[in-house]
Amino acid sequence: MLVFRRSLIGLLNRDKVKATLPGGVSLIARDPGAATDAVVDASASKGMQVDKALAQREVEAATEDLVGLRRSPRLLWVDDHPSGNRHEMAAFEALGCTVDLATSTTDAVTRLALQGPFDAVVSNVGRSPDPRAGYTLLDSLRQAGDVTPYVIYAGSTEPEHFDEAVRHGAVGSAKEPTELIRLVRRCIRNTAARYADPRRTVEQPPEPSS
Repeated sequence: MLVFRRSLIGLLNRDKVKATLPGGVSLIARDPGAATDAVVDASASKGMQVDKALAQREVEAATEDLVGLRRSPRLLWVDDHPSGNRHEMAAFEALGCTVDLATSTTDAVTRLALQGPFDAVVSNVGRSPDPRAGYTLLDSLRQAGDVTPYVIYAGSTEPEHFDEAVRHGAVGSAKEPTELIRLVRRCIRNTAARYADPRRTVEQPPEPSS
């Protein structure tokens, strides 16, 4: 049993706080404050309205999810222009995730085969020369029996695009950084449950609200 003299989130807002779980497993929480700042920077870099309170709530919820894991979640980020997502990647790293980068569909398939498993794949949609490369990769993974949770991260909030992502086998699609954190949290929970019960398949997300 973990016993803290202060609130868990209060402790985790300090840099590199170490906690020990039963069995002697040590976990290091990174820096939720830096994660929040990175989410705010990500929103600003994409010309979106910045809501620091919302960013902080999402980071705190992610921190609570991740602190109980006995490992560092692994994300594979697929984008041919990764500098455009540098703030989002920094946010996940500040939360204690390991982020690997692939800049092409072929590179992503190789990394999944040789360096997996990953807790989630985050992919854009268009990568030259394939304007639907995100779906091409997703379809190929599902056809091969790879059930790694998958999130489309692209510049659309239209319900039909979310629905299309789900039809192809993704957990969903996101445009805003806070949405992305919420979906990746679901991916990590899904992967953790699948590790506990290998018979379990990818969780189907709820229908998007209109």
